[in-house]
Amino acid sequence: MPPVFFKAPLPINYKAPKGRIIPLKNPEIRLGKTLVTLTPRRIKAEALERVRMALKRVLKKKTERIVDAHATYPVTKKPEGVKMGQGKGRVHHHVARVPAGYPIIRLPQLSPFVPGELPIFVAFERALSNLPVNCTFRSQLNRFPVDSWVIMRKVGIDKILTKKETEERLERLSQDLDKKNKEESLRVLNDFRHSFEEFLVKYRRRIDTDPEFRLEFLEMLNTISVDPLLSQQRNCFHNAIDLLTPSRRLGELCTLMVEICTSTKNENGGICELSYIISLVPESYRVTETEVLKAANELKHLGFHVTEISGRHYLLLDIELTGTQEKCLSLSSRLGRGISCKDLSDNCGFTQEQAQIVLWELSRLGLVWVDFENTKEGKLIKKI
Repeated sequence: MPPVFFKAPLPINYKAPKGRIIPLKNPEIRLGKTLVTLTPRRIKAEALERVRMALKRVLKKKTERIVDAHATYPVTKKPEGVKMGQGKGRVHHHVARVPAGYPIIRLPQLSPFVPGELPIFVAFERALSNLPVNCTFRSQLNRFPVDSWVIMRKVGIDKILTKKETEERLERLSQDLDKKNKEESLRVLNDFRHSFEEFLVKYRRRIDTDPEFRLEFLEMLNTISVDPLLSQQRNCFHNAIDLLTPSRRLGELCTLMVEICTSTKNENGGICELSYIISLVPESYRVTETEVLKAANELKHLGFHVTEISGRHYLLLDIELTGTQEKCLSLSSRLGRGISCKDLSDNCGFTQEQAQIVLWELSRLGLVWVDFENTKEGKLIKKI
């Protein structure tokens, strides 16, 4: 609907007495934003026209505005040379007789009710400088304190119900999204599994023969958390794991470890540290300590045992250490030197006889040797 503009009344051209401005009996309350006078005054038509033009520049043409003060009252002026008693003279201009508290201009548009937010009177502030009378601004909404409690109560109940419905909708939406994401993930996983099996069938021979390609392939498997040496990992990629033939690579690694342990038994008595084994494995295999440890666990069926001493893993060949022997070797590794019966008595709580028995048993197995050069009794034991 276009804005409504009322046509101003025509001015009166008949002579009238000056008289006085009759005050208002009741205050004029208008809905919307109004410009209200504070003192009674006669306002010329030119001033009212300047106010209308100032509002037009700020509010443009589409904003509805109503002017309630109209310059229709005539004011006469005597021509020069006319004395008193010789007539009032001709009508010179017209004025609006505005009492105090009268709304001159009002904007009937009502802004939404926002508690605690002050109304904006930018347009009235621009037009106020064109008036010769003191004015104030008033904003009257179509909401009253009588209805505020009922409205707030209704808003509170609606807000609770709306919040509950919103939570239920969000819960259903979350379940639908989880279901769609799960289906999409399964679809992507099945596609990847199919592509992965095709890749293994195509490059199986190269994986077995080319160490460089096998290393890159193992790095790729590590990225997707697939371990080819773990035979128990057959839940998701069972066909792919079978195509990898892990037993072949694992068997080669086990064979190398057996050869290393057998060839170095005369030097270390059949106990080899895993880091020492890794240093003897050819560089083309590019194995890690984790792979060697897994291969060592597979050698348990051949009489090999894996033990941990001072945080380091050792592979034992045809040897099964007791708890006291492991304590003795752990103490020697921790001290970083040879140990004597006194060291075992102080640190492990052994008696003199128990310490001698443990040390001579380790010497019999070829794991340690007795140093007779530093002590007359020959009780200082050093490991190889």
